[in-house]
Amino acid sequence: MARTTNDGIWDWNLSTNKIEWNVRARTMLRSASVSVTEAPRSFLAHIHPEDQSAVREAFRKTITNHAPIQCEFRVVGSNGHQIWVYLAGDCIRDTSTGAVRIIGSLTDITEKKSNEARIIHMAYYDALTGLPNRLLFQERLRKAMADREQDGGKMAIFLIDLDRFKIVNDTLGHQVGDMLLVRVAEMLKACVGDENTIARLGGDEFIVMFPSIESEDELSEVADRVLLKLSEPVVLEGTKFYLSASIGASLYPSHGADSETLIKFADLAMYQSKRSGGNRLGYYTENLGVQQVERVNMESGLRLALERGEFVLHYQPQISLATGEIYGAEALIRWQLPSGKFVQPGEFIPLAEETGLIIPIGEWVLDKACKACKQWIAEGMDSPVVSVNISSQQFQQGDFPELVRQVLRNTGIQPRNLCLEITEHMAVLNMEHTIQVLNELVDIGVRIAIDDFGIGQSSLVLLKRLPLHVLKIDPSFIFHMTDNGSDEAIVRGIIEMSHGLGLAVTAEGVETEAQLIRLQQLGCDRIQGYYTGRPMPSEQFIGYFQSLISAGTSRWRI
Repeated sequence: MARTTNDGIWDWNLSTNKIEWNVRARTMLRSASVSVTEAPRSFLAHIHPEDQSAVREAFRKTITNHAPIQCEFRVVGSNGHQIWVYLAGDCIRDTSTGAVRIIGSLTDITEKKSNEARIIHMAYYDALTGLPNRLLFQERLRKAMADREQDGGKMAIFLIDLDRFKIVNDTLGHQVGDMLLVRVAEMLKACVGDENTIARLGGDEFIVMFPSIESEDELSEVADRVLLKLSEPVVLEGTKFYLSASIGASLYPSHGADSETLIKFADLAMYQSKRSGGNRLGYYTENLGVQQVERVNMESGLRLALERGEFVLHYQPQISLATGEIYGAEALIRWQLPSGKFVQPGEFIPLAEETGLIIPIGEWVLDKACKACKQWIAEGMDSPVVSVNISSQQFQQGDFPELVRQVLRNTGIQPRNLCLEITEHMAVLNMEHTIQVLNELVDIGVRIAIDDFGIGQSSLVLLKRLPLHVLKIDPSFIFHMTDNGSDEAIVRGIIEMSHGLGLAVTAEGVETEAQLIRLQQLGCDRIQGYYTGRPMPSEQFIGYFQSLISAGTSRWRI
C-alpha cells in the first residue's frame, strides 16, 4: 500500500477498533509532536479542526461506497506545530461481514504545500512590497462590485502615482528607489486601513479599493491622510527625500460598471491631478475623456515637434536697476503649430516631463539659447547673460555637467554668459545630488539661479548650502507689493537676506513703473517683466538692445 519507500503505513482493524502504525508513520507524526496509540482517537484528535469533517467523510465513503481514500489535511501537534499529510487508503472486506480493515499510507507533504503557497503568493502578491498585485486586486474588485450590485451600495478606487519618482531611480539607482517604494507601501497601509485593499500595480503606481463607502467625504479624508503622511521627510542611505503623490478617484456605479473601466477612469483622474501640479486628489469627470483624446493627440505632435522644427525660443529682457541697461535675457520656449497657433509652455511642458521628451527638448533649448547669446555678442552686447530653465529630469541626468561643457564648446560663449535656473522643489528633492551637480557647474564657471523663490520649501539653511549666484523672487510677491505691506515686507526681507548671503536678486513679473521704482529703492539688482519687455524672438531682442543704445540713455534708470 505504500506510495513510496518513505511513506508511513497504517492498518486500522475495524473489528477491534485499533490502528497499527509502522515506525516511519510514528516518526513522521512525532516530528509534529504527535504521539499516536492504537486508539483511533489519538490520531483523529490531532487533525486540524477545519479539516476534520472532510477526513471523517473520506473514511465514511470508503466503508459505505467502496471509494478509495485520498485526502490532504493538517496534523497539529501538542506544541502547536503542524504538518501537512497526504493520506491514502482502501477498505478490505469480508464477503459475510463487510468491511473489516482499512489499510493505507501516510506521506508528509509539508514542503509541497509550502511550495504551493509560495507559488500562489508569487502569483497574487508584489514581490517587492508584499502588497496584493494587479491580478489579486482585480479579483477582489470584481467581487466587491458584484456585492454592491446586489445591495445597491457604492464603492470607489484610488489610483496613486508618486510625483517625480523617476528622478530618484535616475540619481540614486533602483536599489534606493526600491527601498523608498517599500517605505511608501508601509505609509499607505497605515493610512488606508485593513478593511480596504491596497495593491501595487508596478513602478511607483499604487491602487486602493474601498469596497463600501457612504460618501465622497470618506475618500477626501483618506486622501488627506495619505498626502500628509507622504509629505513627511524620508531618510534612506543618509539622504532625505520629500515625497508627494497625484491621486485619481473613480466611483461605482456612477463612473463605471466594470473593473477595467473603473481603473481606467481613476487613471485619467490621476493624470489630471498630476497635470494640475500633483500632491492632490482629483475625481473622474466625463470631460476628462475628451481631455485624454486631446492629450494623446498632443503627445503625438510633441514627439514630432523637434524633428519638424516647431519649437521656438523667445527672450525676455532682464534689466540692471543699477545702470538701467540690459543685463541679459531669459530664454522661454514656445511651440508653434503648423497652423501658426502657439501652444504655451504650461500646456505641453508637463506632458513632455511625463513622457521623457523633456530631455531632448531641454538639450535643444540649451544649445539654441547659447547660440543666440553668441549672436548678441557679435551684435555688440557687452557680455550678456542668457538664462535657461532646467527641468528636474535634465538636472538629474548623470552627464548633465558634461552636456553643459559640450554646449559651451560648440557655441563658443564663455561660461559667465550662461545662467542655469533651477526651482526650489528641484533643489530639495535630493539635496546631496543637487549640491554635487551645482558644484560641478560652478567649477565650469556658469551662474546658478534659484527660480520662483518664496513659494516652495526653501530656507536659510538651503540657501547657505547651495552654491548659488542669483535668487529670483516669484511674481506673486511683486504683483501686490506697492499696495500690500505684507508683500513688500517679504520682498524687502528676501533682498536683504540674499545680499547678506552674497546673492544677486532678480524680481520677476514687474508690470508697472511704481513696482520698478520701489524695487530700485529696496536695492533689488535686476528686474524682468512686461513693463520692461515682453518675451521676443532673438532678432527682435537685438533690435530692442540697439534701440536702447541709439537712445543714448539708461532708459530704465529712474
